[in-house]
Amino acid sequence: MVLRMVYVSLGHSRRLALAAALILIGSLCGAAPARADLFSFWGCHPPAHSPEKSEDDGDDDDEPRLSFAPTEWQQRGTLFQWPGSDVQGGPKLDAPLVADRPDFTEASVTVGWGVSQVEMGYTYYNDRNAGTTTTRHTYPELLLRQGMIADWFELRLSWQAEQDLIESNVGHQQSITHDLTVGCKVGLTPQDHYLPETAFILEADLPTGSNPNLVLPAFDYLYTWEFNEQVSLSGGTKFAAAVDDDTNNVYTQVDQSFSLGIQWTEKLSTFTEWFALLPAGADTVGPEQYMDGGFKYLINNNLQLDIRAGVGLNRAADNMFAGAGVVVRR
Repeated sequence: MVLRMVYVSLGHSRRLALAAALILIGSLCGAAPARADLFSFWGCHPPAHSPEKSEDDGDDDDEPRLSFAPTEWQQRGTLFQWPGSDVQGGPKLDAPLVADRPDFTEASVTVGWGVSQVEMGYTYYNDRNAGTTTTRHTYPELLLRQGMIADWFELRLSWQAEQDLIESNVGHQQSITHDLTVGCKVGLTPQDHYLPETAFILEADLPTGSNPNLVLPAFDYLYTWEFNEQVSLSGGTKFAAAVDDDTNNVYTQVDQSFSLGIQWTEKLSTFTEWFALLPAGADTVGPEQYMDGGFKYLINNNLQLDIRAGVGLNRAADNMFAGAGVVVRR
C-alpha cells in the first residue's frame, strides 16, 4: 500500500526513473551468487594443486582448456591493503551482521558477495524555535544492501518518507517523499594496528521525490579502529550536494561524525556518537550538531533490533529525536 501511494504521487518522468532503478536492482540481486557458489558462478571449481604430468596422461593435455576462475582481486575481502601489510579483512559471514544503522556513522565493511541485507526503521523528531513547534516522523528509512562482484563491493538502494506537523499561529501539516538514493559501497583496506579499516560510499539522490530534476551526488569516507573485542571507534566524513529549502539553491554539505561502540555481551552492544551537518555556501541553512546513543540487540547472527535517541547541541539543530529499527541479513 505504501509503495502504491508513492508511485501514484510521482510524475511520469520520476516513475520511469524509479522503475528503471528497481528493475536494475532486482536483476542484479537475482543474478548475485551465494557465497558458497562463488566458483560455480564463474564456471569453474576452486583452485587446487595440479598434479605433475605422467606418461599415462596420453593426448589429454593437448585438449584446449579454458580457466574462468575469479581473479585475485575478486577474492579479496577488501580492494586494497595498507602498504607492507599482509592483514586480510572484509566481511565475516560466520559472525554477527554489521549494520549501517542505527547510528549516523555508516559501517566501514561491506555485506559480502551474494549477501542481501535489509535495514529499516522509524524516527521521531521534535524542535521548538521562536514559538513554533515542529514534529517530524520519518519512515521506513529503508536501505537495501546487496553484495556482488566481490566481497568488497555492495550495491545500495535507500528511500524514506517524512511527515511534518508545524504548530504555530497558523499551523499546518505536510508530507514529503524523499528522493530515491542509489549507490555503492567499496571496502578499501582492513585494519592493521593503528591504520584503520576503511571504505567509501558513492551515491546519488535521483529526482523521484522532493527535488525534481536534480541529481544530488555524495561521497562518504568511512574508517574504524577496533581497540579490542569490546571497544571500537568509527568515523565518517561526507561531502554531499544538497538543496536549500527556502531558496532552492544547491550547496555543499559536509558531514562529520565519530561513534564509540561497546560490546557488552555476545548479543547486546551500545554506541555513543557525535555528528555535525556543516553547510558550505547555503543561503539559509545553518550548521547543526548532535549527540546521540543507542542499543543494538542481536536475536541471532542475521537479525538485529535497535533503538536510539539524541539531542541537538545548538540552536539550528532539532531539540531531540528518538527511533527504533530492525536489520535482516540473508
